[in-house]
Formats: sequence, C-alpha cells, structure tokens
Amino acid sequence: MSNHEKADPKKKWGAYKTERDQFERAMEGDPGTEQSIEAAIMDWADDISYAVHDLEDFYRAGLIDIEVLRRDTARKAEFIEQALAEWQDGDWSFTDAAQDFDSTLDLLPPGLDRYDGTVDARKNVNRLGSELIERYVSGTGLGDDGALAVSSTFRREVHFLKQFTWQFVINDPSLASLQRGQVRVIQDLFHDLSEWTESEKRKQRLPTRFRDLLDLAHKEESGYAANQRAAADYISSLTEEQAYDLHGRFRGAARASIRDGWVAY
Repeated sequence: MSNHEKADPKKKWGAYKTERDQFERAMEGDPGTEQSIEAAIMDWADDISYAVHDLEDFYRAGLIDIEVLRRDTARKAEFIEQALAEWQDGDWSFTDAAQDFDSTLDLLPPGLDRYDGTVDARKNVNRLGSELIERYVSGTGLGDDGALAVSSTFRREVHFLKQFTWQFVINDPSLASLQRGQVRVIQDLFHDLSEWTESEKRKQRLPTRFRDLLDLAHKEESGYAANQRAAADYISSLTEEQAYDLHGRFRGAARASIRDGWVAY
C-alpha cells in the first residue's frame, strides 16, 4: 500500500493494508513527492553510517584493499567508472569524478592495504571512522528554504566510501553466488510453508509459532493472503541456521531428527 497513485509497486516504501489507519495518520500533511526534512535527515544519516562503518568492518575482515586503487591506475579507473554508473544525483564527468576520488583517497591514511589487528591498526581504523563521521555530520545543515543542506563534495565522498563496500564485497562473485542460493532457500520456504498450511488437515502438526502467526494474520486478512503473510512473518523470525535446517527438512535433504525441538515451537 502506498500513499501516492504514481508510486512504483516494486519499491519497498509503503505499509501493509492492515496498518492503513496508522499509515494515513503518519502521512498527514504529506508534501506529496517532496521528501520531508525528517526523511532527508534519516537518509543522509544512513548514508554516512553505512559508508563509514561498512568500510571499517570489511577492511578489518580483509575484504577491502584500498591501496590497490592507489597503485593500479587501470583498477582505479574501473572503480570510478562503476561509481559513476551508480550515481543518481546530477551530472558528474569522469574527469571531475577522478579528481573527487583522489580527494576522497586523501582522507584515508596510506598503508591501508591489509589490516593486521595490532593495537596501532585498531586505533587507526577507529580514529579514521570518527574523523569521517565528524566531517560529514558537522558539514550538514539547513538551507534557507528549510531543506537539508549537504555539499555536493560531501555527497560524492560518501558515495565513493559506499562504493568500497559495493565493489569489493557486495559485487564479489563469491558473495553473489551465495546470495542467489540464499534467495532460493527463502523462496522455497515461502512456497513450502504456504502449501503446507493449505494442505495440512491437522493444524497441530504445524509449528506452534507458525500457528500463532496464522491466527493473527487471519484476524486481519483472509484466505491465502493470510497464509502468505504468516509464512513471511515466520520465515523472518528464523535464524539462518533454522532456515537452512527447515529447508533441508522440506526438501528431504537433511538427516534431521524428531528430537530437534525447535521446529515444534
């Protein structure tokens, strides 16, 4: 459910129909397609947080090699081209982007090729994270029109920082192949749970937590839609280990036991 007639149904923004009253109350005074100041602040804060903390985390894990972009001009050019392809906030030429990227690299101390876990290394990473966050938070303000004011320089720097995670981690084939498998597991679980609900005559054979979610869903939805809502909520409540275990049980690929009590509850 969306509050805008031209909203793209593929976008994640919106709410369940069962929360229509709360949604409409929250959207009172909605400026239409204009982003509210609260939403703008939240988006920018998320950009800063994810850009900096993901960089810290994946650098510590040895997945991000910043120094290769200082040494290898071809790899650097490829990195910038990909960053430009993902940029959606106005014109940005390759020449300008290359200069902006050099400025972004200047914010990062040299020698960030591999994290060795020493006291000095930990201090350096923590200091870098604090300095970057302070830089972008202190550079944020309100314009004369009351809208969030962030310089294009800072937005481009944060975009590049986010690209370290995207290009070194998220777009890595080893992760991409793993994610495809995980998507398949979730799709299978959703199908199997929905089908199980429809075909099972003895409802006590369903997991207790799943039955509770079905009862709640049927108070707000009806028929198959309620079963799907409950299936989605149940899957969301599983740990990764439980999801793989249940998937193996449904597909006959796991040598599971009746004594695995978590399934019953």
